[in-house]
Amino acid sequence: MGAVFRWIKYIYEWCKNFAYALSGNAFGYYPPYDQGVQFYVDGVNGLDTNDGKSWAMAFKTIAVARAAANAIVEARGWGIGEYSTIWIRPGVYKEHDMGFPFHCHMIGLGIGGHEMVKIKPDAGTVEDPVTCIFHGNSQGTHLANLWMEIEDNDLAIIDAGVLNNFLMEDCVLRPGNGKTGVIGIRTETSEWLEIRRCFFQFGALTPLAYAMHFLGGAGKMLHAARIHDNDIIAEAGIRINATAGQAVIKHNVVVASVGIGIEDSVGEALIVGNDVYAPTTPISTAGGPAQTIRNRTQVGAAATADWETPD
Repeated sequence: MGAVFRWIKYIYEWCKNFAYALSGNAFGYYPPYDQGVQFYVDGVNGLDTNDGKSWAMAFKTIAVARAAANAIVEARGWGIGEYSTIWIRPGVYKEHDMGFPFHCHMIGLGIGGHEMVKIKPDAGTVEDPVTCIFHGNSQGTHLANLWMEIEDNDLAIIDAGVLNNFLMEDCVLRPGNGKTGVIGIRTETSEWLEIRRCFFQFGALTPLAYAMHFLGGAGKMLHAARIHDNDIIAEAGIRINATAGQAVIKHNVVVASVGIGIEDSVGEALIVGNDVYAPTTPISTAGGPAQTIRNRTQVGAAATADWETPD
């Protein structure tokens, strides 16, 4: 019953906030979105020459709204301050290779699925090459309720150097139809990252190569991350090659069609209460059984799943 209540509350809050945002008041009563400057993006009726501070004067593109929000951070200095909010009206936005908004909530309106904000660039060309949708470094970035899809092979949808103080929730990440080798999130290092309630799905039966890949290397980390309550259908699920001290990977559903469901090559992440399917290896961690708690796994076409049990 608790899970049912949480979903009812979640749907109620999003409907309430959606209606209030469309009224032009933009969550004036609902923290934390009552901080800072409110920006609006309308891909149909907006203009990038507007000031973006109301629906009537909305920007047309996400990139211009991001630049306006970041200008506030740069003008005041990089200390912690009020967060701006960018509200995006549902529609298709063919934008790519954008930097992250800093100290900013970027929120797509609309209910999940095809009513969402879709950031879906066309396939890259010589004149307009596509390498990702978001890139670079984050600081105080919140992405919510966005559909992100890429129409090129062997790219990452989010391809970051540093994802610090980063929250992504209720988003959809998928390859374009028939595209291969696409990674949902790829980053070198991060601290205080949280990814929750996102759907990493396939396009026309072509799955992501990895839902998430934390590259690691000398001095790279996945420190104090929380990756939870996501649904992942991919060739391989979550791959961690970074030092993941105090990271918790919990309550995810992972269906890996080719590789490993959850893999931690260093062995510091806590892997707790996940449901994982893979052809041969649902969970692999260098930390051994001490790092895995009460996961349910299924190998290949096994008729039943196996629960981890305490020693």
